Amino acid sequence: MTASLVALGMVLVGLGDMPYGYYMLLRLVLCGICLFHLLGGHPPASDWQRWVTGGFAVLYNPIVPIQLGDKDLWIVINFLTVGWLFFIERQSKTSAGVRT
Repeated sequence: MTASLVALGMVLVGLGDMPYGYYMLLRLVLCGICLFHLLGGHPPASDWQRWVTGGFAVLYNPIVPIQLGDKDLWIVINFLTVGWLFFIERQSKTSAGVRT
């Protein structure tokens, strides 16, 4: 849950008028959190969940950035990503028998 809270906080800060470097840092952090969920910490249970998480990791990768242009579109995608991260974290905890 901590990784998703960090992502949410950074996305909320990014709603303001921040320098370009902040958005590159946000991209790096979100890519890292997606990779963490995909490969280690809370692996998604089904194939389609792994594909969605991997797709978000590719979208946010800092090495070959994908340019979508409009900040409003990125805001929507960022919140969808954070919602997805909360979903897979909650699902992995319930599948492990831990209630939140």
